[in-house]
Amino acid sequence: MKPPDENILEKAIRKIKSIMREQSTNKLTVYRQYLPEILDANLLENYEGLPILKPFVEKYFGSKGIIIKVSSKEIKFMEPNAENFDDILKKLLAAIPEVKAAAIVSAEGLPIASALPQGVDETRIAAMTAALLSLAERSVIEMKKGEFEQLYIKGSEGYLLLLQAGPNAVLTVSTTKNVRLGLIFLESQRTCKKLYRDLSEDEDLSEEEHFYCKHCGADLPKGQSICHVCGNKIE
Repeated sequence: MKPPDENILEKAIRKIKSIMREQSTNKLTVYRQYLPEILDANLLENYEGLPILKPFVEKYFGSKGIIIKVSSKEIKFMEPNAENFDDILKKLLAAIPEVKAAAIVSAEGLPIASALPQGVDETRIAAMTAALLSLAERSVIEMKKGEFEQLYIKGSEGYLLLLQAGPNAVLTVSTTKNVRLGLIFLESQRTCKKLYRDLSEDEDLSEEEHFYCKHCGADLPKGQSICHVCGNKIE
């Protein structure tokens, strides 16, 4: 199907950003019955509603820094604060010297924020991350393993990790070969929780304390003394 007129989508983005500025927020919730006030009513009619239009809107809005999340009753528009995300990634790299690069990528393959070595193409990394994410999600579904949470790839010179970092984003981390996997999973999961709070539509996410195995990175119940995944003693 032919993509919608970009001028119409651009007009919708300007309206969304204008409302966000007026309300001093980076999130906007629109109930479905009011969507024609944001997206052109004729556009919605021509595409027989949002389900068919959604992939085009997600891709174009994502390229302009707007993440959307669609539910049965409402559509949420979010404009992540890239400066805050850059700081989060820099702290991850500073905490673990073996981490050499990190990036936050939308599910559509668009870069949100990154801390990459000079000369590395951010757009290319984002596209490859999205391709890996798509394959991992399909594999998890096909093998009936629940929902995708994380993926790690081992190379001769190090590891590449992908972790879910929000409703529509993924964190990718590149490390040297000498990194302790338990430590990198621990720090990466903590980073993902910070990112999720900023990317999620829910303002009241639980701050419940979580515990992780330092050997394999598994999520542990409070008070457990032996890791149920790797069998190591919890210190």
